[in-house]
Amino acid sequence: MIGVFSNAMHQILIDAGRRKSSRKRAFADPPDSAGLPIEEVIAIGTALQELDRDAPRQAQIVRCRFLLGLTVEETSAAMGLSKRAIERDWRCAKAWLARKILPAGD
Repeated sequence: MIGVFSNAMHQILIDAGRRKSSRKRAFADPPDSAGLPIEEVIAIGTALQELDRDAPRQAQIVRCRFLLGLTVEETSAAMGLSKRAIERDWRCAKAWLARKILPAGD
């Protein structure tokens, strides 16, 4: 159930970001409700799709933690994995996403 909900939420965020970034404005877009600029939301969504192909379990953990706001314990219970496995995969996924999203040298 979480997979269906988080995939839908992920797609909603990406679609909203694309619509918003496609509008031509004379001023900068305000950050989205999560406090991230819309360009970052789109970059995260694109990277998350790639992570989903390479490491689906890590992508699911990112969706639970980042998109749904679940704690490590809640993610562990929802996915049926140990807390240690969630923490390990969460660290790996964050590092992978940072390499994909942040420009070189940051």
